[in-house]
Amino acid sequence: MKKLLLLTSVLAWISGVSAEEKPKLIVGVVISHFYPEWMDMYGNELSENGLKRVMKQGARVNVNYNYFYTQTGVDHASIYTGMLPTEHGIVSRAWYDRLRRKRQYSTQSDRYTEIGDQQADSIKSLSPDYLQTMSLGSAMKWNNPMSRVFSVAMNGDEAVLSGGSSADMAIWFSEKTGKWVSSSYYCSELPEWLRMYNTWVESDHFVNKGWMMLSDEDKSAARIRLTNHFYYDIARAKKEYNTYRVLKATPYANTLVRVLAEKLIDEERLGVDNDPDLLALNFSCLDYMSRDFTIDSSEEKDMLVRLDMDIAALVSKLDARVGKGNYTLFVTFSEMRELMPEDLRKIKVNSDYFSIFKAVALLKSYLGLVYGPGDWISDYDQGQIYLNRELIEQKKINLKEMQD
Repeated sequence: MKKLLLLTSVLAWISGVSAEEKPKLIVGVVISHFYPEWMDMYGNELSENGLKRVMKQGARVNVNYNYFYTQTGVDHASIYTGMLPTEHGIVSRAWYDRLRRKRQYSTQSDRYTEIGDQQADSIKSLSPDYLQTMSLGSAMKWNNPMSRVFSVAMNGDEAVLSGGSSADMAIWFSEKTGKWVSSSYYCSELPEWLRMYNTWVESDHFVNKGWMMLSDEDKSAARIRLTNHFYYDIARAKKEYNTYRVLKATPYANTLVRVLAEKLIDEERLGVDNDPDLLALNFSCLDYMSRDFTIDSSEEKDMLVRLDMDIAALVSKLDARVGKGNYTLFVTFSEMRELMPEDLRKIKVNSDYFSIFKAVALLKSYLGLVYGPGDWISDYDQGQIYLNRELIEQKKINLKEMQD
């Protein structure tokens, strides 16, 4: 039962130890778009209290999830259920629903609305409806109904699927308002402490700050522009695109998650009693902008150093609030950062990007020539081709032949 290693091993351990030895709080940290070789490339830049401490004081466990396509949400569901996509139901970030004849996103729901924004009453929100198995949080609550489960992420998919179906609340970042929101799946309104926390939009602080190398923060922007170091005017980008999404392209996204997590630990009193709680945190490595920077760029290095600082601050908080020996922290990653053509060209490896749109257009033309006019492809997403099975049946064409 190798595929159940994470879920069953944690639960078996919790059930098997004495009350004095049980962790009061389990904190899961999933880092997306991580490149493991960074630890060797920039290891000298890391402190002894962050990622190095986790590696030195922890145990390393290798778990192999044998499925083809790694994606946001899919990986988080696999990590927190210990099962494969075919079993937990989150087979992709989105798939084509043949009955409804439209694309269905893994956490999108028409039954719930977003909470946390005064204008959000009519905004459709997210839920774990398509998650078909118990997650770590669900199993912990099954084992002890007094356990509490929370998850925090910049992206809603990550928060919902790492928290699971039984979470007390999944919290994520609103690209529209820069505040923290959730879904009516969990409750009718945000808790009072989070509503008060949202009154001061912390994200504005980072927007106005701009992003420069950590070593340059005590210098003037004018000097930075005269050096080889970088400076990104986030306020200008936010004004141009009219969205707080620009913060997801910076290391500040991790800091926002970490600071909220520390507030949540205090306000929800996690880890203060003998009923084990779960806090699932999701950090990103520059999220959707990771492909814009090579793996050895100054931006990626600065991201890793700041991520290490956030990990160190989180561990320090857990030491002080929950106490050493009273919590269990695990760190893993999803969607491993891949080598981009820009990376490979540096070492003169011939490479380029694959054009999905051109490939699908050619495929449609080819099917039209072979089988005649018709909309033979209903949808294409994330490497998956959805054939128009009704048309295939209507034209009495062998489905297996067309699939081949």
